Amino acid sequence: MAQVSLSNAALGDLKSIFDYISIDSEYYAERVINNILQRITVLETQIRIGKPVPEFEDDLIREILEGHYRIIYKIENEHNVSIARIYHGARLLKNL
Repeated sequence: MAQVSLSNAALGDLKSIFDYISIDSEYYAERVINNILQRITVLETQIRIGKPVPEFEDDLIREILEGHYRIIYKIENEHNVSIARIYHGARLLKNL
């Protein structure tokens, strides 16, 4: 089973997502964040489930989707995965 960690940038992304959605509905904001966090748990047992991120030429930088969000992660090794960023699919991915 792999250890999954969230970078400071990914934690900031979650806070920004929550803050933006909660302007209209705190309930829906909590649901979206919980769905994203639940989706991330799949990486504990299936680290290669995501597809390589097209913006990078690195097979170890991959993404899974949850709703409209791209969860960008890096496979550090077979036992460690780091969530780098969590982006809305309509936004351009500039960097990790």
